[in-house]
Amino acid sequence: MDVESLLALCQTEVAALDALQHTLEEEQRAILRFDAFNLEEMAHAKLRQLDDLTAAREARLGMQERAGYTDAAHWQVWLQQAPSEVRQLWQSLEKGLVKLKALNDVNAELAQERMKFASEVLDSLKASNQAVAGYGRQGNLSSTLSGSRRLGSA
Repeated sequence: MDVESLLALCQTEVAALDALQHTLEEEQRAILRFDAFNLEEMAHAKLRQLDDLTAAREARLGMQERAGYTDAAHWQVWLQQAPSEVRQLWQSLEKGLVKLKALNDVNAELAQERMKFASEVLDSLKASNQAVAGYGRQGNLSSTLSGSRRLGSA
C-alpha cells in the first residue's frame, strides 16, 4: 500500500472531522443560547461537512480495498506493522470519531431539553392568555371576542 497516499487521505479525513467538530461545538453554544437562526445555518454547514467527511472516508476505503484490506481483521494486521506515523494518524482518526459522536449525542440531548422547555413555556402562555380572555354572555369562558369583554377593558 502506498503509505504516503494513505497518510494524505487520512489527513484529509482528520481535517474534515476537525471542521465538523468545530461546527458541533458552535452548534452547542447556539443551542444553549436558544439561537434558532444560527442553528439552521449550522445544520446546512454540518450537511456539507458530512458530505466532505463521507467523500474522504470513501476515498480511504477505496484505497484499502484496492490494497486487499476489505475487512477489519486484515486491516488491523496491516496497521500493526505500518509506520508509526500511520498508526498515530489512525488513532487520531478513531479518537476524533468517538469525540464527534459524543458531542453530537450531547447536542441532541440539549436540543431536546430546550425544545421541551420551549413547548412548556408556549403551553403556559396559551393558558395565561385564556385565563384573561374574559367571560361570554352566559357566564362561561369566552372562546371568541364576539359578545364578550376582556377583563380590564372598557
